[in-house]
Amino acid sequence: MARRRRARGFEHNQLGVTFYRSGALDLAIERFELATRRAPWVSSYWLNLGVAFLDKGILGKAEAAIKRALELDNKSQSAYFHLAKLHEKREDEAAAREAYEKAIELDPRTHLAQRARERLEEWHPRLLGMPNSGERS
Repeated sequence: MARRRRARGFEHNQLGVTFYRSGALDLAIERFELATRRAPWVSSYWLNLGVAFLDKGILGKAEAAIKRALELDNKSQSAYFHLAKLHEKREDEAAAREAYEKAIELDPRTHLAQRARERLEEWHPRLLGMPNSGERS
């Protein structure tokens, strides 16, 4: 009879990614939580958990997980980008702007940096007191 072994953090994370991509957020969260318990030192597992919570609208847990990812890897452009998205959902433009700027600063040539610049450019008219390009006067 084959002996069963305990799944490793990597395996739970991979399964979580599969569930996440299929839209099964609750199952993804379960797997990401198991991954963080098995390997709490891996920042990407915390980030994946935070993004899943963010997409689910559970902002407190999303923030805790994303901040844990940043504690483990303070040069994670993706973590700063998703932290900015969390701040946007909370309508905290100053905090969102700061996180987007940090994401850009880490590596201005990436796709995430471009997306962060686009988000900041969308805010530019509002910050100047002008109507947004999609709004009518």
